[in-house]
Amino acid sequence: MENRVPPTPRVLREGGPGGASLNGTSEEKVTFYAALVDHLPFMVAHCRPDGAIIFANRAFCRELGVPSDALIDANLFSRIPPDDHPRLREMIQALTPDQPEQAAEHRILLPDGGERWVRCMHRGIFDSGGQLVEIQSSGEVIDPHEPGAPPGGREVRGLIDALRAVAQIVASARDESELLQRACEIVLERTGYRLAWIGFPRQDRERPISLEARAGTDEGYLDHLRVTWGKDRQGQGPGGRALHTGRTTVCRDIQEEPETRQGKDPARRAGLRACIALPLMEGDQAFGVLVIYSAEPAAFDVRETTAILQELAEDLAHGVLALRARQERDRLATILDAIPDFVGIADAHGTVFYLNPAAKQLLGIQPGQESERWLVEDGHPPWAARKVMDEAFPYAARHGVWQGEVAFLDAQDREVPFSQTILAHRDSSGLVQYFSTIARDISELKAAQARLREQLFTSVEIFGNLLKLRSEALAGHSWRVVGHAVSIGRLMGLGDDETNDLFLAGLLHDIGSLSLPEELLKKPYTLMTEEEWQQFRQHPVQGEAVLMSLDPLDPAARIIRHHHEYLDGSGFPDGLSGEAMPIGARILAVANDYDDLLHGRVYGRPLTPEQALDRMEDFRDTLYEARALEALQLIVAAEQSPREEMPPTPEILAGPLRRSRSPEPATPAKEQPGWGEPGAGSGGKKGVSRETPPTLEVTSQDLKPGMVLAADLISPAGMLLLLAGRTLDERAIGKLRSLEAHSGRHYRIVVYQEE
Repeated sequence: MENRVPPTPRVLREGGPGGASLNGTSEEKVTFYAALVDHLPFMVAHCRPDGAIIFANRAFCRELGVPSDALIDANLFSRIPPDDHPRLREMIQALTPDQPEQAAEHRILLPDGGERWVRCMHRGIFDSGGQLVEIQSSGEVIDPHEPGAPPGGREVRGLIDALRAVAQIVASARDESELLQRACEIVLERTGYRLAWIGFPRQDRERPISLEARAGTDEGYLDHLRVTWGKDRQGQGPGGRALHTGRTTVCRDIQEEPETRQGKDPARRAGLRACIALPLMEGDQAFGVLVIYSAEPAAFDVRETTAILQELAEDLAHGVLALRARQERDRLATILDAIPDFVGIADAHGTVFYLNPAAKQLLGIQPGQESERWLVEDGHPPWAARKVMDEAFPYAARHGVWQGEVAFLDAQDREVPFSQTILAHRDSSGLVQYFSTIARDISELKAAQARLREQLFTSVEIFGNLLKLRSEALAGHSWRVVGHAVSIGRLMGLGDDETNDLFLAGLLHDIGSLSLPEELLKKPYTLMTEEEWQQFRQHPVQGEAVLMSLDPLDPAARIIRHHHEYLDGSGFPDGLSGEAMPIGARILAVANDYDDLLHGRVYGRPLTPEQALDRMEDFRDTLYEARALEALQLIVAAEQSPREEMPPTPEILAGPLRRSRSPEPATPAKEQPGWGEPGAGSGGKKGVSRETPPTLEVTSQDLKPGMVLAADLISPAGMLLLLAGRTLDERAIGKLRSLEAHSGRHYRIVVYQEE
């Protein structure tokens, strides 16, 4: 016989996963390899040198006529006639690292005692020492009518050829209609059956089956036949039953069975006697049906025939679903490719396998680099990578979705802030298969927020200056209260947002006092008349009202309203008690009363720190929060002992409001740690210089639009006019010149020197 053994495919030339033996390879890799070769149309098996089988694909099991679990750990030699054993052993002994492949033709034994000839390529897999550890065999059955091949099995051989051909077109199909049509044609070409058609159920009221593909001569049989899949009488034909039951249905003789009575005469004219209906399954639901007709009655009674056709239907269904999934992925990819936001998909281990063009552009991935292995960590700075891998992925795996702010590294290795959403996608068993993400660049939003924040704090300091203009005592009181209140809050574990609100409230808590008469501002509480006391009690409400138009100050305004409330409900203006008081108000009450006691606002005479604390201790848990009072005691003790370390300064105060009142050059707000992007305080973005530019003192006449203030601009009267870091425009420069002309005095203006 002519030796026509097919060359070993690349996936098989490389042996098991990674070119290694299957024996001892991880279960995950073996599963991947098995899935890869299980649908190949030719036989593939792995065995040890003694013949013990450790893997066999579906084609191998089908040709031997046994289920796969009956072959594992069975011996290959038990499936080969004894006469062929010597030749096969010689072939195994001839395998060497230098000559790892040997072609051979031999017989295999079938369960019924019959034999079948096969052509195989046997390939040896060797360890590092050159020892044969495994044999990989791939091949095909010799065609029954080929010269020199054993006789018999023509019909089964045709079915097997059809199965192989369908498997091949499934692997290469790009169009569903073409795939279905070629499958029908192949079944008839290779087997000699008369007619084949494929139909899909429609969800109309009458539940018809639409014919998607057909091949063969039917003499008008299909046109006459009204095929449905309902459970009524018309839906009891083979195709309908296969669809609504999900099981293969065989009609031994169309002329004899009652379910096919309506098509008896057209079937006789077309020469159709037997048929088999094979459901195309997706999970446990049939989405289509393949119906094949033969001119011979009982043509589908042979168990092997039915088994091969069922396998063919499984392959066809797999191909249709894979094609639909591919088309759906292509449609989705088209949509994702057009999205201007960052879109990516990664497996559960963080390996990225899809990035849309916007993501590639941000990360600087050039054409040709798509094939390189990308990890989630590659696109993030270290802190953001840890956040995604250690926080976001586990949270999304538990709850389905995670949202938060991270940063990506752009093509120049700079951090770019993003708002990111991560979704977890699971398989049918509930295991996470992959994560998808969509992220939006929030650089402009962050910059706008920084500008708004700067404007907000400018407004706050302007309010503070109003207090100073109205009363030096009020201004000094506010700054002292701020220092103690924020330190108390930090010791009590307040977060940055709460501390920020407390800072603002402390600075502005007496803003409502601007409406009070001068003599009342200086009068101790215990000496006020009833009328004066009622007037004084309104200043927290008026303070809240002043800030009403500034939405970002709402939390601070609420603290201001309630900073004279007490735990027992005896305070004003609303008589709140206990937990009904905002935590910031409870802290501010302690800091405010302590400063009032020290400076004589309560009794008309100042108390020492010890006397003030003793007096407040009498009202622990009655007027004052115990934790806040204890924190204040620690702070005062540290203030009185220089060698004691002061409580840590809140990070929030490292921003624009924590600065010297002198006009010395200060770091611009945009560079202040704690106010910029995450990590700005410890290294910051890659590629961003942290060196302070040189400064220059100029007059208002020297100013030009675009210059940046290097220090707070303060009037000769001590009023803050503009914050350091402010970029000057023509309007601001014009106002400065006007103010100088009106006051007759020059301001000290420090700007960053232009490059």
